[in-house]
Amino acid sequence: MSAHLPRIVCQFSCGAASAVATKLALADYGATHDVQILNAYLANEHPDNRRFLADCEAWFEQPVTVLRDEKYGADIIEVFRRERFMKNQYGAPCTKLLKRRLLDTWKLPGDVMVFGYTAEEADRLEDFRERNPDRPVIAPLIERGLGKEDCKAMIQRAGIELPVMYRMGYDNASDAAWIRFRVTPELQAVISRCRDNVASPYLVHRRPERLKQKQAQTKDHWTKIEERYLTRAFKAAREDAGCYADWSDEEMPGFHEVRALSLHLYKKAGKDGQKIAGHASEDMTKNYQKDHAEIVWSEAVPDLDISQFSN
Repeated sequence: MSAHLPRIVCQFSCGAASAVATKLALADYGATHDVQILNAYLANEHPDNRRFLADCEAWFEQPVTVLRDEKYGADIIEVFRRERFMKNQYGAPCTKLLKRRLLDTWKLPGDVMVFGYTAEEADRLEDFRERNPDRPVIAPLIERGLGKEDCKAMIQRAGIELPVMYRMGYDNASDAAWIRFRVTPELQAVISRCRDNVASPYLVHRRPERLKQKQAQTKDHWTKIEERYLTRAFKAAREDAGCYADWSDEEMPGFHEVRALSLHLYKKAGKDGQKIAGHASEDMTKNYQKDHAEIVWSEAVPDLDISQFSN
């Protein structure tokens, strides 16, 4: 392809969504643009991802350029060891150091990026554009209203076997536990304080500032909290409260740090925090199986009195 043509850069992650997004980008722009397909190799990924990449190259009728980090050996464990943390309010260091930074070295001014965000992830695209107004990006799946299951079906119709990780049950869309909380007097007091006049089937809900039709179509109810909203809302509440005015951005606790602290306090009090957190266990395996015929509930009692740890 001529170097004089404008470039379209597809980020292929060896997943169904990024594969379909790449295929659509090739169909839409292959004749008019120099379409590049990039993959950031990870030493810890399942070996079957390389098989899937090769199958997709045949489907794309174009090779995938594989980039590999040298500083950390493309190894996420090495990143955790050397950077001394696994996740903060800015995300996981392995994502930044083994993927984003590597892919950024390939970029040229004027490149248009193709992201594999699905219809369920319209908020992620909106967030990216708000944070990066100068970076043009295309999201073919959102433009066509395609969800995660649509992408997997398209891959299978193309005669390509899905990566083994999907067949092992590692699918973000289905990795959810069902927890039934006992309403203790303490929890009831919190619920009563937070009551509003919004009619919602969800105890934890919100009235969106603006309701977009595409986003509404992917929700069970218009008041349902969108993915990643809690992280953003916690950050806003933390800043409004001014509790850490003298702390740097790197020192500020994020939603996940506070969640981890709560589990630590449960353990310190001799209580089981696993069910509260909704973490998987052998007894909870059925909760993580896709399309399970019967929901298996885990009973949890929010009975920790944190006053014993605070002033």
